[in-house]
Amino acid sequence: MCKKPLTLIEDLRQELSTVEGRMAHPGLILHRLLDRCVNQYTEFTDKLEERVDKMEQSIYRNPYIHVSREIFQLKRSIHSLRRIIVEEKTIIGTISHQSFPYTRNEFDVYFIDIYDHISRVVDSLDMYRESLTGLLELQMGMKSDRMNMIMKTLTIISCIFLPLTFIVGLYGMNFKYMPELSWTYGYLYVWIVLIVVGIGMWLIFKWKKWI
Repeated sequence: MCKKPLTLIEDLRQELSTVEGRMAHPGLILHRLLDRCVNQYTEFTDKLEERVDKMEQSIYRNPYIHVSREIFQLKRSIHSLRRIIVEEKTIIGTISHQSFPYTRNEFDVYFIDIYDHISRVVDSLDMYRESLTGLLELQMGMKSDRMNMIMKTLTIISCIFLPLTFIVGLYGMNFKYMPELSWTYGYLYVWIVLIVVGIGMWLIFKWKKWI
């Protein structure tokens, strides 16, 4: 039982009471009712498309945004709505392809049109459900790529500083007899070696296309 007032019913009542000929046959009333229902489904799919596009753009801007809960809620809503629409699709298909006591044969084309519309709605729901699954996979993939880039950057920095740390540690040992300690410009030489080694390793990584 629906606890909220249905504007669809009120709008349909006004249409049937104001437009001449709308209540000439029960089949026409049934057609208008089903047509309005399907139109609301179409509006829902249009809004769903906008939400999916916005979430996709948000994920591209920030892969770490929390959208998984919203995606699962949307998928649950789509699943419930699809189950209802599929049942309605079966009923409309029965009305449009078999003799229904409250309609006329000339009205079949109207119900076939509604059947086509509701079929497109079902296809849209299936497509958006797959798109939502794809968004989760996209987010996980972008997170993985971002993490790989971070690890790559940290690894390269560590590799560059590793030989520099070795050189500094070597000349930081407290031995009395080290030939280089008596050099007048030993400190400057060490700095030159450090800079050359660092730039050399950076050029090697650039040549290997690691950075």
